[in-house]
Amino acid sequence: MVELAGVRIPLNEMGAFDLLAWQFLWAVGLWIGSGFAGSSFKVLTSKMSVVAALLVAAAIFLLRHPILHAQLDGLTWAGFIDKWHLGALRLLDFSSLAILFVVSRSWLARWLTISPLIVLGKASLEVFCAHLLFCFVALSLVKDGTLPVWMQLVLIATSFIGLYTVARLSMHSRFA
Repeated sequence: MVELAGVRIPLNEMGAFDLLAWQFLWAVGLWIGSGFAGSSFKVLTSKMSVVAALLVAAAIFLLRHPILHAQLDGLTWAGFIDKWHLGALRLLDFSSLAILFVVSRSWLARWLTISPLIVLGKASLEVFCAHLLFCFVALSLVKDGTLPVWMQLVLIATSFIGLYTVARLSMHSRFA
């Protein structure tokens, strides 16, 4: 498409993520979140699927470090666990965790119904945009790949306070 449009876009300037892989994940998430077809939902949340998802998630969790070490030793796990292009094991892990999340929503809702989290969630777009600014500030403070622990703690606290403030202001302006 770049050649047809006559536009020169250097791929190395597009970031590390494979745009189509992450768009696919986003689209599937929207599909699942919007309450996809009832029969598919019933299959994914059946006892057999939940047990399989639990076993897969546990296995990948337990194998996480050995797989990463094997990759460092030159074995061919890289394509399966690749973060940027969404390797097959990452997608399998995400799918199993998504199934477990769906079946435990009501339980999680009881534990995570905390006022600040609700405010942050309701203003998630504004909070996401503001968090980019905090990320850029953090990047500007890092010297030689390090940041003193006290500065990290101040940065984290300031970021959370700032993001909560943005969320509150956003909510206030919506209902004012």
